Amino acid sequence: MDKIFERHPLVKKIKVDASYTKYLFKRSILYYESDDYILDLPKSMDEYYKSLGTSTRQHVKNRKSRLLRDYPNIKFIVKYKEDIDRDLVLKIMDLSKERRLQKGSLRWKDTLYYKQLLVCLRQYGIVVCIELDGKIIAANITSIAKNSIFGHVMAHDNRFSKYSLGEICAVQVIQTAIEHNFTSFHFLWGKSDLKTRLLSKKNLLYSYIVFRKIGIDYFFIKIKVVCSLYITKWKQSTFLNPLRVALKIYKRNHNIKNA
Repeated sequence: MDKIFERHPLVKKIKVDASYTKYLFKRSILYYESDDYILDLPKSMDEYYKSLGTSTRQHVKNRKSRLLRDYPNIKFIVKYKEDIDRDLVLKIMDLSKERRLQKGSLRWKDTLYYKQLLVCLRQYGIVVCIELDGKIIAANITSIAKNSIFGHVMAHDNRFSKYSLGEICAVQVIQTAIEHNFTSFHFLWGKSDLKTRLLSKKNLLYSYIVFRKIGIDYFFIKIKVVCSLYITKWKQSTFLNPLRVALKIYKRNHNIKNA
């Protein structure tokens, strides 16, 4: 970090959004900590299926077979880099947003994030879609970095939830990654049963800011981060579970009523 500051004297601070290394610089502030669930990919899908638990392996295959039996017109489509256009990304975003609203979540990425994501996808993207009669019912947006593939958005149509489309789509991504000889699939932020069920392992991710020197700006952000962490811990405490459930039900019912 010091070399970067030496080469660029106008730079006052460096923000690292995600790193597997927890730096302990005296001038650094850790402002967020999360998990990246990483799946080390085998050489073939047969090897991958064999590594799954017996129950999981049967469920994964049965769910896909059931989907194909009920909807013979289902198509699995993979699009790469320049073939990924704005309309495709927006359709997937709409699916993801609709599912979040159904679950009572109002958290959503801003427009700038998706503009930046689209630019990235045109250069490094892979999008796996499940299509029925010309309409996307599930998709997984990923990008490539070296020998790894990174997940960004998982989305599916709520009307097909009983088929576990999220799982089916994730397995299609794994198959695509293996076919292209990638070595790992990063599910990225946060824990879920799906990620662990598909054998990904937890790895800590750190987000931090490194300052050129300790000054007013450093102390201001330090106080802000400490307050934010305490508020987050308070929000996640078990004491608020009843209120959290009640708010989630209210938001879901409100969203359905206004849909």
